[in-house]
Amino acid sequence: MLTKNQINEYNENGLLILRNFLNVKEVNDIRNKAKSIFGIQIEKNKIEYNINDEVSFNNALFELFNIAYNDFLGAAKAVQHTLIMHKLASSDEILSLLNSIGLKEPIICVKPIIYFNSPKLAKIEGHYKTPIHQDWRSMQGSLNSVVVWIPLVDIDKDLGAVEFIPKSHKLGLLNTITDEWFRRIDDEKLNENDFIGPDVKIGDVVLFSSLTIHRSGDNITDNIRWSTHFRYNDARENTFVDRGFPHPYIVYKPNQDIITPDFPTKDDLDRVF
Repeated sequence: MLTKNQINEYNENGLLILRNFLNVKEVNDIRNKAKSIFGIQIEKNKIEYNINDEVSFNNALFELFNIAYNDFLGAAKAVQHTLIMHKLASSDEILSLLNSIGLKEPIICVKPIIYFNSPKLAKIEGHYKTPIHQDWRSMQGSLNSVVVWIPLVDIDKDLGAVEFIPKSHKLGLLNTITDEWFRRIDDEKLNENDFIGPDVKIGDVVLFSSLTIHRSGDNITDNIRWSTHFRYNDARENTFVDRGFPHPYIVYKPNQDIITPDFPTKDDLDRVF
């Protein structure tokens, strides 16, 4: 359970970092399972590596990406379905966390996702570094929808720590510009000094509103930025109920159409936070 001060901080900033919230072994097990699935395709392609040596594994994964992209892509999709990651997404500890910040009936918005970000594992920049955006544009669910972001390695500025603008969740849904990734918020309309990029470690959890403005930092290392995130809606949030539980991932073109025009406004959000 969160303290009253933590709940107030989340509501005020649209962002809360919980230090040492998860068991480190539990988090490491998720990444190790993903590595073992990639390892099956690495071995199939007769690439020599040591799964217990980070540099050796990373280089093998980079080689798999370059010489057998379809095998890499298949493994990348397969790791999204690991039972251990889905178990954490529906665990009592995560459910308690969601209840603490006001989600009365949490439901998973879209399947949990594991990321392995590196310029060496990407064909375009948007595959490893997301531009300025709000997740609500793709989710379009409850106004109190939340993202639970979990680092699977220690992540600092050099590894591309996620950068947020605190309090930006109360601005409403901002206009966007089409780009190769999908749609981004015009960075010329935002102040660079407003972004913060907190370092996080294995065991930490970052909670943020789906309307909080954020972006990926720059991974300038030879290492992979491993993370996982879970997205949740609240089936008891009034606007979500009134709108018939819209689900853009299925009914509409993903990440494209705004189902309810001129929604949400700042006034809508003031009633939630």
